Order: sequence, then C-alpha cells, then structure tokens
Amino acid sequence: MNVAEWLAATARLRPRAPALLTGFDLDADYATFARRSAAIGAALSRQYAIAPGDRVALFATNCTRYLECLYGIWWIGAVAIPINAKLHGREAAWICSDAGARVTFVLRRHHGHPRRSLE
Repeated sequence: MNVAEWLAATARLRPRAPALLTGFDLDADYATFARRSAAIGAALSRQYAIAPGDRVALFATNCTRYLECLYGIWWIGAVAIPINAKLHGREAAWICSDAGARVTFVLRRHHGHPRRSLE
C-alpha cells in the first residue's frame, strides 16, 4: 500500500477538514493538501523523470511544505530520504550521494547544497 493513499482517501471523505496548521493558522484543508502533494508528485515525474522506486531526498526543517513534498514523493511511489535539517550541507550532500537520490528538495536556507532545489 502507498502511504499517500491515506491522504487521498481522507481528502475524498473529509475534503474541508483541517489538515495542515502552522501554530493556530490553517495552511490547508485535506483537499488542498492532497492537491498540492499530487502536483508536486506530478512535477517530479514530468520535470525530473522520477519514477516509482526512485529516491528523492528532503533537506528541510519541519514545516507544512515539508509534508506536502514528502507526500508528493510518496504520491508517485518514489522513496523519500529525509535528511536532518541541522546537518551541514556537505553532510547532506554525502547522504544524497550515498543513498542515490536523483533529486533533492532543499529549504532555501540550505542552498549551499550541491543538488537541485525545488522551492
């Protein structure tokens, strides 16, 4: 089972239910969360030829965008490689290389990272 199916099912059953919050501020309901994640997955497939089983790294702090990217990766059946945002860019680059990441999502403050940034 693909984990993203849980998001898709919840978006169908409770599309207007709150899904992503930053503090007390609503960032997205389940329909919006699913739509954004699906769009990220589609962009990975279309622009970077990411296919099921391919590895995609995620070098970012905890935020709602992180979850959208994570579910976007899963949406297309790719494998997520979460990288601790406290690591130095060189350490993250080594992890990406060792894990065989084809693409890496990078939070803007980490732009010294040698892989592509998808912000």
